[in-house]
Amino acid sequence: MEKAGIISREYEFPPVPPGRPIARLVREAGQPSSTMSLPPRIKLRSRSDQFSFQVDAASDDRFWFRLVREEDRDVITDYSLGSFPRELSGILLTECYRTLGLTPRDTLLFRDIAPGRSATDAGALDEARDLYESAAGSMLAQFGLRITHRQTAETRGKTDLLILAAPTHK
Repeated sequence: MEKAGIISREYEFPPVPPGRPIARLVREAGQPSSTMSLPPRIKLRSRSDQFSFQVDAASDDRFWFRLVREEDRDVITDYSLGSFPRELSGILLTECYRTLGLTPRDTLLFRDIAPGRSATDAGALDEARDLYESAAGSMLAQFGLRITHRQTAETRGKTDLLILAAPTHK
């Protein structure tokens, strides 16, 4: 397993004014429009143990990211946005990897994408799949990758999402 020390990144994250697009807010914070980054004032904290890497946000106890690196894929066992808006899901996922100093592998497995929901609840599964696919697509693009395949599978009563990626062709 790769080593990740205690890394802390701080951002100034003002509340998003109503009717103001997130992308515009990010550009106004001085970021080029082609580069996603968190608006200022979010403090992401990272740590690792012998099994996984974790990231949380000092400003939101419900935000949580946990990554298990396997030889050929990244297994994301937990990714909860907490109170952050869905529109930030890709930016936050990207910043979790950046905070850890890692580059995503070309195979991602999101475990249990709809925790506490029945695998027969199609609406909840569609909503969760859309959220994780969108976040992964945005994050992968920041690392020069694109989604080439996506698939859900039920394992022990839980729904997982597998995403395969390849380099973006210019």
